[in-house]
Amino acid sequence: MTDLKDKIKSIEDRASREIAEATAAALRKAAIRAEVARVNAETARLADELKTRLEDEYGVANHPKAGALWRIAWDRGHSGGLSDVESNYSELVELIK
Repeated sequence: MTDLKDKIKSIEDRASREIAEATAAALRKAAIRAEVARVNAETARLADELKTRLEDEYGVANHPKAGALWRIAWDRGHSGGLSDVESNYSELVELIK
């Protein structure tokens, strides 16, 4: 009888560890997803601020091609950071002035 109790205890212990590990992994994944969402939201906010500032700075805020200019500058520069987007924007803005 003791042998059976030991086996049951061993199975219960293993199941508890597996549940704890799965729960911890799920919590880590959720934390990572939350941090990615936070960073993405902050990046979008900063990009929007940069777009507005550049449109105002270069006097193209109401220009019909301002959106296209931003998209091109963003596509060409965002992988290098917002400073690269700004650099591309400043190089391209003369095309619509």
